[in-house]
Amino acid sequence: MITSSPQFGTVAQVTIIPPFGPGVVINPDLTGVATQHRVDWQVSKGIGGSTPASCVIRVFNLGPEDRNRAAGITKRVIDFSNEFAFLDGRLIEGSDLGGTSTVSTANGFGTLKLRATYQGSASAASLFEGTSPTVISEHRRDTWVTTITGGDGVLQTSSAIADKFWGSTVPAVEVLDYLVRQVMVAELATPYPVALSAYSFVGGYDATNFYASDILDQLTTLTKTEWWWDDGAVNFSDLGAPLPAPPIVLSPSGAPGTTRLLSKPRVLEGNLVEARALLLPDMRPKSPTTILAEELGGQYFASSIMHRGSNRSASVSTTTATLTPLGVVPFL
Repeated sequence: MITSSPQFGTVAQVTIIPPFGPGVVINPDLTGVATQHRVDWQVSKGIGGSTPASCVIRVFNLGPEDRNRAAGITKRVIDFSNEFAFLDGRLIEGSDLGGTSTVSTANGFGTLKLRATYQGSASAASLFEGTSPTVISEHRRDTWVTTITGGDGVLQTSSAIADKFWGSTVPAVEVLDYLVRQVMVAELATPYPVALSAYSFVGGYDATNFYASDILDQLTTLTKTEWWWDDGAVNFSDLGAPLPAPPIVLSPSGAPGTTRLLSKPRVLEGNLVEARALLLPDMRPKSPTTILAEELGGQYFASSIMHRGSNRSASVSTTTATLTPLGVVPFL
């Protein structure tokens, strides 16, 4: 069972690893003992490969070297031109940006990670892991504000052209393994659902010049399954079913073994329910969730999640989830 407690205040850590050059860890001490940079965040996650997770992180008063290194995550090599990035709101060219060491990442895109939890919590979950297309630092009076935007799977999805032809009957899992591991350069986070595992393309399959994400959309629609990105990995599941994961229990009182709701759950269109609670880093798309309340109590799974918060002492960090009742299959 996954719970949250606000009694120790919120701590936050941002890790930036550029595709070239050294990275930077903002607030490496998550115990909250050391002085921390202020970090504000908004993270959105949901089910559906066409709507990858996204985040906006604001870090206050980073030093010039760390701002430089943070900007290095956006570096790309385009049409054989020089490497470039945005630094302090300006377009900067040059291979020395971000340093000269030979640190690289597995997919060549760089990695952005955000961890936030209540001080003293045993949770090691990340709120977000993905890539960053934009880092902008602005000087506002006496304060430097570095804004980092992130997308989970955006770069892999937008550039992943399948470009392969299978000439004979081929199991769908063979096509999926190729699309996920070799084309999208991603890990597979869940087993394939039975319907996907059993499906075969009879007479071969032509994926030449198709985006991998389009093929996954078509195949999951055909087999009544779902796929989505989470922390840089690809997930699959059946429609209307949660992932096998520790349950999250929400209650108005925050009784032992539960996380406190901050307002009454409310009904949304399509029999969905919105619940706003204290920060739950472990809540992810398809997390099984139970509400213990007189109104709208029952069993659900998370369809979409919004984490908002700050490590400022006066702030309350929250998780707002859109929940689908168990056994309800979305209209196709």
